[in-house]
Amino acid sequence: MKQNFQLSNFLGDNQNAIKIQLWCTLIADLLVKIVKDKADKQKNNKWSFANVAGLIRQHLGTYIDLIKFLVNPEKALIGYQIETRNNQLALFKT
Repeated sequence: MKQNFQLSNFLGDNQNAIKIQLWCTLIADLLVKIVKDKADKQKNNKWSFANVAGLIRQHLGTYIDLIKFLVNPEKALIGYQIETRNNQLALFKT
């Protein structure tokens, strides 16, 4: 866990704070593994856990479909750019 997630410093000093951080890290670890397994099943690409975790960290603020992005990154980004451009133009009626 310390290798993939930044648990070198705990945010709290008491036992409850440390337990909460460990549980959150375990849940995040499980969710990243589920996303990695789904992406690996759809196409024969084998992603490493660290790469998937890094991509999730980078795309937390975007509305991109993560599984589609992991299966075919170029195609997913082109579709995302077209969708955002259409949504931005549809913001105000002309």
